[in-house]
Amino acid sequence: MTITKNFIKVAALLVAIFYLGSCEEEEFNTVGSDLIPSENFDALLFDGTQMVTSQQDIVGVQTNGLPTYLLGVYNDEIYGQTSASVLTQLVMASANPTFGDNVELDSVVMSIPYFSTPTAAEGDTTFYSLDSIYGSGPIKLSVQESGYFLRNVDPNSGDGFSNAQLYYSNQQQEFENNLRDFVFFEDDNFEFSNEELVLKRLNEEDDDEDETNDTIVERVTPRLRVKLDSTYFKNNIIDKEGSEELLNNNNFKNFFRGLYFNAEAVNPNGSMALLNFGSTNANITLYYRSDLEESNGGTEGETTSDNTTKTFVLNFGDIIVNTYKTPFTPSQNNQNLYIKGATPNIAEIELFSDEDQLDSLKQLDWLVNEANLTFYVNQQLADNGEKEPERIFVYDLNNNTILFDYTIDFTQNATDPVNSRILHLGRLTRTQNESGSTTDEEETGIFYKIKMTEYVKNIIQNDSTNTRIGVAVSPNVEILGDLNAKTSNSSEDVTVPFAAPLSPEGTVLHSNLSPNEDKRLKLRIYYTEPN
Repeated sequence: MTITKNFIKVAALLVAIFYLGSCEEEEFNTVGSDLIPSENFDALLFDGTQMVTSQQDIVGVQTNGLPTYLLGVYNDEIYGQTSASVLTQLVMASANPTFGDNVELDSVVMSIPYFSTPTAAEGDTTFYSLDSIYGSGPIKLSVQESGYFLRNVDPNSGDGFSNAQLYYSNQQQEFENNLRDFVFFEDDNFEFSNEELVLKRLNEEDDDEDETNDTIVERVTPRLRVKLDSTYFKNNIIDKEGSEELLNNNNFKNFFRGLYFNAEAVNPNGSMALLNFGSTNANITLYYRSDLEESNGGTEGETTSDNTTKTFVLNFGDIIVNTYKTPFTPSQNNQNLYIKGATPNIAEIELFSDEDQLDSLKQLDWLVNEANLTFYVNQQLADNGEKEPERIFVYDLNNNTILFDYTIDFTQNATDPVNSRILHLGRLTRTQNESGSTTDEEETGIFYKIKMTEYVKNIIQNDSTNTRIGVAVSPNVEILGDLNAKTSNSSEDVTVPFAAPLSPEGTVLHSNLSPNEDKRLKLRIYYTEPN
């Protein structure tokens, strides 16, 4: 659907006027009739729309090309333990490097910053809190050389190598079957730390254990920062100067096929982080010194010793893949809707499933004032407090597009996505605490209210095509697009929202067939009748 900017502005203004003139409705007694006068609107309420709900049984989701990647182990009372690992290529920041003569490789450092926010400062020290961290327990983390070749194009696409190769979250065993022997890093008790890192330069007059006179070079934000084996990089990078392997990155990616970050549980808890491998500060850096050939005044062919430390950088990418292990298979009894991230569980809703009912509604010439779906959390199954996702995302499943209600929601806020587009995609309403807050993340979730007035209005009033609605977890409702996914009962790929794999969190929602009648999923339509 093509929409002009001016139309969006006008539509947003009209919606703003409507919402400012209305207020939240209370719970409604639906006994006896589907047509109930509403005290909050000069209108009637219809909540008898026939619908069908179901689950997509997704076993793998495309994870190459994501903006961020999960790493770690996450434990959920409903969905069990999910582990997330990462396979990444490495690319040379500068191909066909020249290192000089008599190279001394001082150290090799891998650095991947965490998402963090400064919270306080004391002198030169800054204190941070970590963002996008799930859980707080230790994990076993290892980084190993991969022998799996990640290719850019799919040779089986059947149209001359024009389709990009897709990689999926359920390929972990395939990747692990192609690991090489060399382990770069291993920590059986690894934790994501929120501490600032202080980088120092060693005072060469002191011994290695005396840091009192070392010079502070830099203070950096919290990150995974570890030294890697220098001998490996001396043999496979420095000593290969001028070789075909380092001539360009295509050759290099075939020679050095990447790193595999493997996360394993060490206790029932664990922790998982969302990492930006594409950050300019995420890389492997070789620090070295070498002799340089004399020029400009010196004798030709002479070399001079240069104690200046130089660097050679390997960046992560071009291809990075997330893999997930999770034991959960959603129930198909249709009394509940199971939705979660990582390898996502997606719910499907077919509104107006009774065509005769829909035809009758169209003949009534209602003026639809508001329409919403209220998804109640099944608190007997999903009393998870801070582990419950703050946002869910609804979309046109047939066409893999957002609803028009998303487009005209004027609460869009790209810098604060947890509070963005909250008129259409309502944030999780939680039980009130002593301060009266309903969004405290430690409180139990009650419901998500999804307003889809324009979608329903177009079906009833404008005879638009009725489509299936998808429901997914989304840690950021501002991230749009879709990803391919595989189901257990179909050879064809389906699609899921782009943000769905970026969080491991999940919840359980009452469906329209829930035995708890008060919490059943209903489409509430507020309307006025023609005079």
